[in-house]
Amino acid sequence: MAADFFFWTVIYFLFMGIIVLIYGNIVSVIVESFQRKWFEEADWLYILILGVFGAAIGLILPHWEVIIQGFFVAMLYGLIDKFMLKRWQQNKGTAMLFIVPLAVFVVLSVYFHYTLPTWSFEQ
Repeated sequence: MAADFFFWTVIYFLFMGIIVLIYGNIVSVIVESFQRKWFEEADWLYILILGVFGAAIGLILPHWEVIIQGFFVAMLYGLIDKFMLKRWQQNKGTAMLFIVPLAVFVVLSVYFHYTLPTWSFEQ
């Protein structure tokens, strides 16, 4: 149902978003300082190291699925981070990174609203 989509979207952004925002930013700042010191041109290594730290969720939830998801989410975070940094250095905008997810959410919301059956207390 459309309500489930909204509910899980909010849950995902509240819990996973906060974890990625706090933990991801702390790890990102530390790894960026190491990158500036030792491997300045190796953006791929920066992204890979973030992926390893993303897989550290396996210390809390030791399930392979969670470890792999953490690894790929952290690598995606690193890719977006480096992409935005390059765009800012070239004085290009990054608005599309904010507009596209919002547009996808709106399109999915409208789709679910009109295609899924509604639930009522009378059923």
